[in-house]
Amino acid sequence: MKAVTFIFVVMIVIGAAVLWGYKSMLEPHDRPVGRRQSIGFERARAALQPEDKQAFTAKRAFAARLAKAAELGKSGSNGAISPFGADMCLALLLNGAQGDSFDSCAKAMGLNDPNIERLNGANSRLLDLLASLPDEPLTWGTSMWNVLPVRFNKQYQEDMARLYSADVRKLGSARQGGTDIVNDWVNQATNGQFKSLFTRLDPQAVAMLLSTIVIDVPWGIVSSPTVTGTFRTAKGTRTVPMMKVKSANVQMLAGKDFTIVGLPSKNGTLRCWFVTGAPGQSADSLFGLLDLNWWAKTPESMEQEAVVAFPRFTLRIRQDLQGPLSRLGAGRLFNGPNDFSPMSHDMQPSYKVSNVFQALQVSFKEQSPAPASEVKPGEPPMEHTIDQPFLFVIEETTTGTVLLVGAVNDPSQP
Repeated sequence: MKAVTFIFVVMIVIGAAVLWGYKSMLEPHDRPVGRRQSIGFERARAALQPEDKQAFTAKRAFAARLAKAAELGKSGSNGAISPFGADMCLALLLNGAQGDSFDSCAKAMGLNDPNIERLNGANSRLLDLLASLPDEPLTWGTSMWNVLPVRFNKQYQEDMARLYSADVRKLGSARQGGTDIVNDWVNQATNGQFKSLFTRLDPQAVAMLLSTIVIDVPWGIVSSPTVTGTFRTAKGTRTVPMMKVKSANVQMLAGKDFTIVGLPSKNGTLRCWFVTGAPGQSADSLFGLLDLNWWAKTPESMEQEAVVAFPRFTLRIRQDLQGPLSRLGAGRLFNGPNDFSPMSHDMQPSYKVSNVFQALQVSFKEQSPAPASEVKPGEPPMEHTIDQPFLFVIEETTTGTVLLVGAVNDPSQP
């Protein structure tokens, strides 16, 4: 009788443990996405340190190199990439690597003799600032997943959550339950803009990284309702909706065969740079002008009141960044051998990063026209119209962090 009772109790305990593990795998809703909390914009801006400038300068150089490596706008298509999101993914890997793997990651990020503690501090303060931007113009998320029986080191998970608000998790399976967990994370991280990214996961996935970013922000003050206009593409003209936005702080850089226009967001915390070339020039041919640290030196005295007319469009993109990051020097991370022991003692030299996926959405869409109280009488401001292929760069104005780089050859196409 005692033996039977003992077996019965053991079966109950084991059954409960299996049920709990299965439930925790299929029901991620009690494990919310790591969402950075606002600490107040002025407090976040005051917390930035002088030594952070070096990291932010490196990020701008990385953004230009990554956009070129991604070959955005090639073959007349539209494209976009988030250097900020890619940089955060590489930062997770840098913290989890050592030896040649660490050096490969640092090379891709453009870091010479990197100090990981200083970099983590600068990135953490940057994320506090982005989370504290007025009106919440962007949402983002960063995560890392394992499917193989590889357990992340607890200290690594805690550090990445504290410093980067990153979710670092091990999935029990690549089957539908595991796929649903990852898709649920993406859905939460994008506020429902991406309901699902995956139909199935790689059952051998190790260090699969995900980056999401959604930007939806009013630009300047709408000077008139959206109207129909003409956009010149390499394949002919297109009829597209055109927005007209006015700002007193438009920056302009002009040369013989190019124009660069910097349009601030309505509250000035973000800036979108539009780059156009000579008539007939495609968007991908403009990357030679992508000197972001040069743009940052544009004096405020060059700001002027202007109306900028540009197409209304939305880009939604899901992509694997393995190719562009490999071209920047991160090939070892995807091919091995690697030393990822700081992130997991279960990592073997043959293990490699499976993927670095990115899902992004940016919308340039109608806003309500300015109320009469905001319309000042006087001479009409200068007007600049963007009606041909262009690049656009969205940056945070305090640090110059590049959130998004895009190439638009035909705004009538997705």
